[in-house]
Amino acid sequence: MKKTRGLLIGFSLLIGVLIFSRASSRASNKAEVPAAPAQGSADLSIVGEWQGNTGIRYTIRQDGASFTWWAAAIHEKATGTIRGRELSASWEGDNGSHSATARITSEDGNGRATRIEFSNGAVFTRPGTL
Repeated sequence: MKKTRGLLIGFSLLIGVLIFSRASSRASNKAEVPAAPAQGSADLSIVGEWQGNTGIRYTIRQDGASFTWWAAAIHEKATGTIRGRELSASWEGDNGSHSATARITSEDGNGRATRIEFSNGAVFTRPGTL
């Protein structure tokens, strides 16, 4: 009886170690998964019509993390990337070739950006918003 009890205790300890080891392994795997972006900063849409602070109208198209814009009045075409609230863009047109970074500073309740402020002083807003 003592031998059987000893085997049962030993077996129970072994099972406990295996369960703990497996749970620790799962926990460490979960720690390697990148954290989700903060609420409100992921998947913001910049698609649509925009008004620049210079009076120029821009049409932006977005495909995931990439975007393009077209400003017909100054024959300007841009390409860029968006990550959370941060943008990076390069463009060329009647005013030459330039690049800048930008930040989305305002959004509506539907996940659409409503204001973008660029490092070169340019500001884009959606018509009808401030």
